[in-house]
Amino acid sequence: MKRALFAFLALFLATAVVFVSALVTIVPTAEQVTFTANPLYSTGDPSDAQGLRLVAETTMGGKLNWTTTFTPAQTPSCETKFHFEAQKDGIPYQPVNDGPQLSVTGFFSTTYYHGDFVSNDPYTYAIYREMIQDIIGDTTAQGGSYTATVNLQDYLQYYPVSLECYDWDFQDHPNYTAVDLSSVFSIPIQGGITAEVSVTVQPDGSISEFSFYAPDMPYCSAKAVYFQDAFYVAFPHASLDLELDDTQVTPGLYRLPLTVANETTVIDVANIQLVASIDAPAQTMSLIGDGPQLALVTSANQHHPNQLTVLDLATGTQLQQLHLGDTNQIISFYAVDDHITYVGSQWAGDEMILSKIMAWRRGEDGTFSPVISTSLPDPSPMYSPSITSILQGNTLYTLTYAGGGACSYIFVAVYTPQGCCYSADLTLSQYFDSSDKYPITLTDLRLESVPIS
Repeated sequence: MKRALFAFLALFLATAVVFVSALVTIVPTAEQVTFTANPLYSTGDPSDAQGLRLVAETTMGGKLNWTTTFTPAQTPSCETKFHFEAQKDGIPYQPVNDGPQLSVTGFFSTTYYHGDFVSNDPYTYAIYREMIQDIIGDTTAQGGSYTATVNLQDYLQYYPVSLECYDWDFQDHPNYTAVDLSSVFSIPIQGGITAEVSVTVQPDGSISEFSFYAPDMPYCSAKAVYFQDAFYVAFPHASLDLELDDTQVTPGLYRLPLTVANETTVIDVANIQLVASIDAPAQTMSLIGDGPQLALVTSANQHHPNQLTVLDLATGTQLQQLHLGDTNQIISFYAVDDHITYVGSQWAGDEMILSKIMAWRRGEDGTFSPVISTSLPDPSPMYSPSITSILQGNTLYTLTYAGGGACSYIFVAVYTPQGCCYSADLTLSQYFDSSDKYPITLTDLRLESVPIS
C-alpha cells in the first residue's frame, strides 16, 4: 500500500513539475501578449485605422487560454485576458470546413474494418464494381491484396464526378453519401488514361480496402453551396484544365436536390436542373446572407474580363451584374448580407499588370452599389486566398489569415474610397513563445468594428 502511495506521489510530483515549468515559461507574459508588424508589408499610420479591432483566441493544450484584442488606433494597442481551465481536456476538435465541393480527382483510398465497402457504400463505388471484379477474379475465397493497371476507357465513358462534403454539418440531412454525377457533368475520358487500382480481399470474401490512382486524370474542385434541401454548383469550373464541348454539358448553375434512401442522404441525380446559363467557367460563388440570392464570379474570356453576377436561386434570374474592372484572375472573394468584397488582378502572360480590391454595399432595395475600388497596398503578402471583411460607412476593414493555428501570417487592412490608409502584416508574440514541447495554437481570429468617435 505504501509503495503504491509513494508511486502515486512521485507521478503527481513529476506531472506538477512539468506543468509548473510550463507556467514559469508562459504565465509571466500572460498579460503581455502583443502583435508586431512586419515593416515590409505595413503602410499608413495606426491612427488611420479608426474602427478596426482584431481579436485572437490562443491556447496551450486547452488549459492555458488567452484572448488578445488588437486596436491599432488606441494606446496601448493590445489588451490580453488570461484564464486557466483545469478540467479541460486538450484542444477541442475543429473540423476543416471547406464546405461542399464538386470534385474530379485521380486519387482516393478507403478502408473498411467491418464488412464489405462495396456493400456498405453502394452509391459511391458502384461504377468501380466491374473493374474490381476483373482484378480479383475468382480469388475472393483465398483473400489477399491485388494491384493492376487498367485502361479507364475499358470501364468508364466519363471521368468520375462527385460532390464531397468533408466535416460539414448537414443540418437535417444525416449520413450524406456521394454519388457518381458523371451522367450530368460529363467529361469524356481521353484515350490512353490509365489507373493503378489496388484491392484487399479478406478470407471471407469481403473487400476491405480499395485505392484508385490515375495521375493523368483532369482535376477539378468547384465550390458548391447548400440552400433549401439542395446543392447549387456552377459547371464547368475554372480549376478544370480541359476545354469541354458544349454538347457534353451546358455551362451553367445547377440545382442538385437531395433525397433520403435507406436512411442515407444522396443527390437525386434524375432531378438535377439547370438554373441559369453562364458564358465562361465559374471561379467562385457564395450565398448572400442566408439566400436566396447568390453571388457568382465567372472567368474572363475573349469578350469580357472577370464578371460578378447576382442571381435569384429560385428562378435563375440575373438580378445584377457588377463590373470587376479589367481583372482576369481572382485572389479573394467574400459575400455577406450587407456587402460583397472582391480582390482580383490583371495578368498579361506571366506579368501582373494590376491588383485591386472592390466592395459593394447592399441597399434597402436589395441592389448593390460600389463603395471601394482601389489598388492593393504594394507590396502585399499573399498568404491566403481567404478573406473576411466588415463594411462600416464608406470604410472597409479586411482580414486574411493563412490558417493552420499558427500565430503568424495575419494581414489586416483599412480602405476608404481614396485608397488604402492602413495595412499591417502581423505576428503574435506567442509565436516566439510556442515550442514543440509547449505549443500555443491560434483557435479563433476575427475582425470586429469599433464605433468611430
